[in-house]
Parts: sequence; structure tokens; C-alpha cells
Amino acid sequence: MRVFNWLRDHYSWKRHSAILTSTPEQVVNITLFNYIQNGELPMKIKIFSTLEAALLWMNLPHSETPLIRAVLKELKTGQLQIK
Repeated sequence: MRVFNWLRDHYSWKRHSAILTSTPEQVVNITLFNYIQNGELPMKIKIFSTLEAALLWMNLPHSETPLIRAVLKELKTGQLQIK
């Protein structure tokens, strides 16, 4: 609930959130979060198991895929360089 409350208090703009998952537990957690928020947050959440499907849903061009993959890799390894 803390995440929900924080999001409700700090985000007022509409957005789409594509959530990449790799385990059934992650799918359950996001599904429960989506159920709890039940439209109270200005976001539409959809769960994906592949980056390609998420990018397609977000209407991002395929040319952005290498950059997004690089950022995700940096996030996973803890080596994100903010410039």
C-alpha cells in the first residue's frame, strides 16, 4: 500500500506503464497492485514478458530498442550512468 499511496500523492499525469516480468511471482504482484489501484491512479498498467511486446504496446519505434535494452542492462547491473 505504501507504493500505491506514494504514487497517488506524487503522480497526477496520465501515463501507460509497461511492466516487464520474468517470474510468475512478479506477474501476481503487479496483477494485485493493478487490482488494488482499480483506476484510482492515472495510469494504465499492462504486464509483458518480452521487451518487444511492451514496446509495441507503448507505440515506441523499433529504432529505440537498442537504447532501451542498454538502459535495462545498466539498471540490472547497477551501472546506470546518468549524463
